[in-house]
Amino acid sequence: MFLPTITPREWELIRLIANGLTNNEAAVQLQVSVRTIETHRKNIYRKVGCSSVSTLLLWLNKNVGNQFNS
Repeated sequence: MFLPTITPREWELIRLIANGLTNNEAAVQLQVSVRTIETHRKNIYRKVGCSSVSTLLLWLNKNVGNQFNS
């Protein structure tokens, strides 16, 4: 299975997105600006080929599954 090269920080953000955090909440949690979160999110979407949270979660379930919760 091919997984795109997602940085550790992007995986952190994916976990927060999967847990329902908004950009503002994620920025506070990761102690970065909202603009940084927006940039990470844009990069994640580009890497996995999705354009929304729902399609990101579908991709995550299909390609990572239970490994993600480890």
